[in-house]
Amino acid sequence: TFAGGTGELKERHIFDGENGFVVKYKYQEAVKIDLSQLKGEANDAGVLPDEKSLKDYYVRNENFLDKDCRVYDTGSSKMYFYQGVLLKEETKDIMFGRFNQSREAIDVKLDVPVPQEKFRVPDNFKIIDSKDLWQDLEKAIGEKLKQKTGE
Repeated sequence: TFAGGTGELKERHIFDGENGFVVKYKYQEAVKIDLSQLKGEANDAGVLPDEKSLKDYYVRNENFLDKDCRVYDTGSSKMYFYQGVLLKEETKDIMFGRFNQSREAIDVKLDVPVPQEKFRVPDNFKIIDSKDLWQDLEKAIGEKLKQKTGE
């Protein structure tokens, strides 16, 4: 769950085992992502790999939020996991090699009840399949190229 500086809910990532959903509250939409297509890799939609897929990138344990986290470094991203849950991610600027984007948990609460609606896309939200987004993007790029080349 990601909130803006004002504390308002911006987006939430929900996983049901087969699909991931990036829920955008401002637009009342959710992008559906087929997790089997990711093959354990991070993607631009913000869906992150699970810890098992990172085993070759393990570097050490570090303390974060008073938790003994396993740290993985892929070269472009450094991720901190505690009991399989991503608590912190730092992403490098590939051109300059410095960490320039980070997202991290601000609190960890274990064994607390969580309402089931937190794991569902709200009924009134439009669900967009990520495959459709790529097809729309390819079509728009093709049209733009035709305009530029005069074809």
